[in-house]
Amino acid sequence: MTDRFKTSSLLAPRLAEHQLPLPALLRQAGLPPGFFQQEKIYVTTAELFALWRAIGETSGDPGIGLKLGAEPRFERYQPTAIAAVCSRSFRDALQRMARYKQLTCPEEIRIHTTREEAAVEFFYLRAEEAQPDVLLKAIGVQLETELKERKTSADVGEQVKHTLKRSLAGKRPTLQHVAREMRTSVRTLQRRLTDAGITFQQIVEDTRRDLAHHYLKQSTVELNEAAYLLGYEDANSFFRAFHLWEGITPGDWRTRHRTTEVGVLGN
Repeated sequence: MTDRFKTSSLLAPRLAEHQLPLPALLRQAGLPPGFFQQEKIYVTTAELFALWRAIGETSGDPGIGLKLGAEPRFERYQPTAIAAVCSRSFRDALQRMARYKQLTCPEEIRIHTTREEAAVEFFYLRAEEAQPDVLLKAIGVQLETELKERKTSADVGEQVKHTLKRSLAGKRPTLQHVAREMRTSVRTLQRRLTDAGITFQQIVEDTRRDLAHHYLKQSTVELNEAAYLLGYEDANSFFRAFHLWEGITPGDWRTRHRTTEVGVLGN
């Protein structure tokens, strides 16, 4: 796997909120002045470590990693954080994040469990030095973040769709899982769906299609990341499903949509 990590452009406003001067920080990290102005920001392991080390040193706050990781606004979450907060438990979050890292970057999350505790190791495959403590703090607090429950519609189809949108990331959806999340039995949920004239698989496909459009409209979300967030085993499965929905590939749909947006804005 190539030595490449994706960095969110939303990190810049987060740093500004904590009064961290971006020009000085980037100089200290050895990164170009226009680093955060790129449409897609990628760094090597060494650059990632340099950036977070500079954040810690520039801030002078030993808790800056915890503060940067504690993002309450869901729309600012990166795919890995979405996977974490959509999990049922801390262990489930770790497992989802481990799979995401395996698919997208040269990093492994190694989980060592015993009967009473679990140890987590973040292992950077291309690292030639120790990772900055501030980076680990930022990751750790994201894992502990939980979303508040939102109100759901009385319609069973909308309830199921709402539940799926919160639990799809990095995991294949099942009727059993959704029933458990809705605090009902599988039999009762199945009966309600039958009475409404819809099937669980129909709702899954509708939810995936809606979310696929949402992710593809965000230029910072890679196609393999979208596949992961939609609960597919691999990118090819997502491509096949999307082609059945739209008659074109996800990449072509994204290009066409982007062209349409530009045309509307130009008018």
